[in-house]
Amino acid sequence: MYKKIYSLLMLVFFVTGNVDAQTQFWSDNFEDAGSPSSGSRVTSIAEFISCTTPTLAYFKRTTGAEISPIVFSGFSGTKFWAAMDIDRGPGCGGNNTISAAQSITWSGINITGKTGMTFRGLFGANSTAIFQGLPFLPSADSMAVSYRIDGGAWIKIVGVHCNDNTANGGTVGFDLNGDRIGDGGANTLGNTLSEITANIPGTGNTLDLRFNIFLNNQQPGAMAFDNFRLFSSSSLPVTWASFTAGKQGDHIALDWSTATEQNTKEFVVQHKTGTGNWNNIAVISAAGNSNALRNYNYTHLYPVNGVNYYRIQQTDLDEKSSFTDIQLVKFTNSSPAFVIKENPVVNGIIKVQLHQPADLFLYDMQGRLIWQQQQASGLISIPVQRNPAGLYTLRTKDDSKKIVLQ
Repeated sequence: MYKKIYSLLMLVFFVTGNVDAQTQFWSDNFEDAGSPSSGSRVTSIAEFISCTTPTLAYFKRTTGAEISPIVFSGFSGTKFWAAMDIDRGPGCGGNNTISAAQSITWSGINITGKTGMTFRGLFGANSTAIFQGLPFLPSADSMAVSYRIDGGAWIKIVGVHCNDNTANGGTVGFDLNGDRIGDGGANTLGNTLSEITANIPGTGNTLDLRFNIFLNNQQPGAMAFDNFRLFSSSSLPVTWASFTAGKQGDHIALDWSTATEQNTKEFVVQHKTGTGNWNNIAVISAAGNSNALRNYNYTHLYPVNGVNYYRIQQTDLDEKSSFTDIQLVKFTNSSPAFVIKENPVVNGIIKVQLHQPADLFLYDMQGRLIWQQQQASGLISIPVQRNPAGLYTLRTKDDSKKIVLQ
């Protein structure tokens, strides 16, 4: 029974149709000022970072600098929350010095008059780590978000668990069906934080949120989360008629139409790949007011090899927004994702011609990630003057090349 109820609650919510849009009314992005936007935040243990050997242990808000060499990206603002090897505690004790299960609770969030509520948050986990799944209970690594209304029972709406339900362990991902096993594939978490949206059925006067984590992994077993937000429904004067996306030569053509528009301002074309976040790639002016069918189009010149996701965000003059459904296009381009301009590298600078925007990852001879960065297309330079000579590997999601550093 629990699994069936949880599956309903975990359905990812995308706004479609013609009237319902989402308006944000609460947030906590873990900055020093203005977070949370209302209510209170209480942690089960004070924020801490400790230990230097064999690795760090932490449960705290961070800019990311102090948890190096692990790198997270895609967070909001300057700080996010990160955790690793929690059970060693603030005094850098041995294993199980404190509980690896910790929590954050937000209380007193006013939801009077709110309906159609949803939760959105960013989550990540180090992609090179091996996390523990159900065979390791009660020591299975996990993250979860729950809510309650007017002091009622806690209801879980977001779960993050190990994708491998064996003693081998592995990566973690969003669990959308409530079986406490990550769903893998596009739901796998990595070092770039990914957003998930979940329904909050019902309404009342006061809502509480609770985040739970269990994590006793040493380096590289770090997790991260950020930018928790709550939204509610509001009425928008737009009627979506259609939205399609399809391959057209080396590009992807997007076409959408509206049946009616009232005080519409613009359409924002949004794109993402895999578990990444939505990126705005174009802004198209809207009709403003119309009772006739209106057609719009956009051509994405540089899709990525593999799966491309698209949606259209409509914004009206009051800055309220709604979205189309999501279109998926599988794209294959025979041209390489990038070219190394000079190989071997003799001047301490790796020069790369990147043919499309991508996340780049540089690994040393031992397979350790030593540099990563999201880059736009064009010629880029990667400084490696301080790195020893040897064989290195530069990778994107779809391509990899060996580099000789002399």
